[in-house]
Amino acid sequence: MPKAMRKRRTLITSPLAWQMTAEPLPPPIIPVLAERGGTQLNTPRPVLLVDTREQNPLEFSRFEGWFAGIERKALKLGDYSIAGMEDICVVERKDLSDLVHSCTTNRRVFINRLRQMAQYPHRLLLVTSTLSQIKSPYSHADENPNRITQSLIAMLAGLQVLFLCSETHELGEELVAADSSENDQRSCLKAITVPAKPIREIGAQRRWRDDCGGSDRNRQVRQGISRDGGAGEGAASEPLPPAQPSIQLHRQIRTKSFAAGEKVQD
Repeated sequence: MPKAMRKRRTLITSPLAWQMTAEPLPPPIIPVLAERGGTQLNTPRPVLLVDTREQNPLEFSRFEGWFAGIERKALKLGDYSIAGMEDICVVERKDLSDLVHSCTTNRRVFINRLRQMAQYPHRLLLVTSTLSQIKSPYSHADENPNRITQSLIAMLAGLQVLFLCSETHELGEELVAADSSENDQRSCLKAITVPAKPIREIGAQRRWRDDCGGSDRNRQVRQGISRDGGAGEGAASEPLPPAQPSIQLHRQIRTKSFAAGEKVQD
């Protein structure tokens, strides 16, 4: 009888062996602050919104320094968002059993929901389960794990909806808190980068420029000179481009606009 070959020992431990023994650090007291030119920007803290229909919602008591408050509100789409950014920021949360049900029995409704999320600039699907658990046989459902995994990949490739997997609710809370805080800070930075000007001020500047003579092109337009150099009453003049007012994206201004029923375009 030939001797049985000894199994070679791998030098790298399998990830499944140390995955659950890891001890994640607690989250920082405050989020990472945006910087510009080496100076930290003091942006106002956002208000995190939790959908009233969310079952077993995530707990954000550890993130008091991250947000100005946590409010329960019926959201049009998703389970979590930011006050004043409900039309551009959405987070949908699924645990393993809900994900399996959504990808099989309730697939049509889930796909339609994902298509709506794809219209949002900032969208995220959070799965409170590990990817290895999604890929393993289920004790609660007789479904093929490969089908669920491929559905997530198709959702990412086809609809561009990012998904993140979290082993625990605590890590899921930190992912949602960090994503929401980052999106709000980027919105405030965009407002600082492109300061808003009232339309009245832009109009006054244009009138003042025209009264002072303006550019050669504007004078030609006022005198009725056509593009080919011809003049006269019926000459086709080149129209001036419309004024392009900057968009106000500061969170406080945006929140007031939404409260008044106005839609701010991003």
